[in-house]
Amino acid sequence: MSVEQIKENIKEDINSCYSHLAEYIDFEGMKRCIKECVRIELSNKNITEQGSKLFGYPFIPFTQKIPLNKQQRPLSLLMQINLSELPSINNYLPKDGLLQFYIDTLEWYDLRHPDRYRVNYVSKEELLQPALDISGMSLLNENITYRKGQYSKQQIDTGYILTGVALDFFSDFSYRFSTYDSSDDYLPFTYNFIKKEKYAIFEKDEYLYDELSEVLDSYQDFIKIKLGGYPLFIQMQDDFDVDNELLLLELSSLRNVFSFIDLGKFHFIDTYKNIQALDFSKARGIFETS
Repeated sequence: MSVEQIKENIKEDINSCYSHLAEYIDFEGMKRCIKECVRIELSNKNITEQGSKLFGYPFIPFTQKIPLNKQQRPLSLLMQINLSELPSINNYLPKDGLLQFYIDTLEWYDLRHPDRYRVNYVSKEELLQPALDISGMSLLNENITYRKGQYSKQQIDTGYILTGVALDFFSDFSYRFSTYDSSDDYLPFTYNFIKKEKYAIFEKDEYLYDELSEVLDSYQDFIKIKLGGYPLFIQMQDDFDVDNELLLLELSSLRNVFSFIDLGKFHFIDTYKNIQALDFSKARGIFETS
């Protein structure tokens, strides 16, 4: 499957269900709303020190330091991704090394303060170094609710994530039919690919909007954990630049496994320029609740 094939599938669906909609739609422009991404799922594989994992302890090479907040308290690992395990569609991150996401042990839910999260890169060469002693690192606190299930390796007490969970990666697609378009103001999702000369007509006819919504319902982004693609915010974020920024990680609560406060979710975002330079020091972290 490719972006072009998905576009053709949508076009076919529209023509078979509501053919009169076709005159309003810029199908080539619609491709801007479809993007490849990496879907992440929890796995029951064994966890390794340098492997991909959710929670648990990270691998930190001897030449790096344990990430700290302003109070000099160690941050905790949220997710570690071994980039060599990603599908071949990864064309924006290094092909090797680790990408790590850290959050504050206690106040992890307030990412308005940059010292309460960190995105860190460990190079392929650093993976060959001895591991730093991380016995002083803490794990996330009991505000994360863990539900013991098929992915746990041992009993979890008082809500602490003790073991970590292994990860699997799959090629997928992300859609932004309902997010920010940098060339316009906030508009209903359909305006991302409605022909400009048809805006006024389309806007006045709610039946056209409802018909198009019905067709696109099966093309919405319901991926809970992903790398790349378009962010699916619970609340609109007007400072996300779809042309220059990339979604590094989106991590949502999984009802049957774990949940953050109010079924919240994490977004980590950085610019293509910073990623190309392997400088993740300015990555932005967002935690939001429903």
